[in-house]
Amino acid sequence: MELRGGALVAVILCTVIAPAAMAQLLVETSPSKILRHPDRYNEQPVRLGGTLTQGRTWISPRGRRRFIFYVSDSRTAIAVVAPGERPCPDGSRVTVEGVFHRQIGVDGRLVYNHIDAQLVSCAEPPASRVPSKAR
Repeated sequence: MELRGGALVAVILCTVIAPAAMAQLLVETSPSKILRHPDRYNEQPVRLGGTLTQGRTWISPRGRRRFIFYVSDSRTAIAVVAPGERPCPDGSRVTVEGVFHRQIGVDGRLVYNHIDAQLVSCAEPPASRVPSKAR
C-alpha cells in the first residue's frame, strides 16, 4: 500500500505529534493541590511526584492485575491505581501521569479521589551507604 500526500501527513500527525500534544495537556500538580481542589482536577490528565507508600497488588473480579498505592508529598497522600505489577518498592520517589477521578465506579463500587495512572516512573532508590574500612 502506498501512502500519498494527505495520508502521509495523517500518519505523521497520529504517530509523532499527537503523543507530544497529549503530554503538554498534563497539568503539573501535587497530591495536596489535587485534594484541596478536587473539582478543579476532576477528569483532568495530571502529572505529579512524591513518595510511593502502601503499595499492594490487587486482582479484580475480572482477573485484571492492578498495583494500588499512595503518592505522598509533605502534606498528604493520594491513591493511585496502575495496571500491572509493582514498578518500584515502597519509599521510592515516583512520578505519576494519569487521570484524576473525584468519583468513579470500579467493579460495581464507588471509588473516590484517585488517579488512574497510565505511566509510573521510578527514581533510583537511594543506595545504602556502607562505611569503608580505613586503610
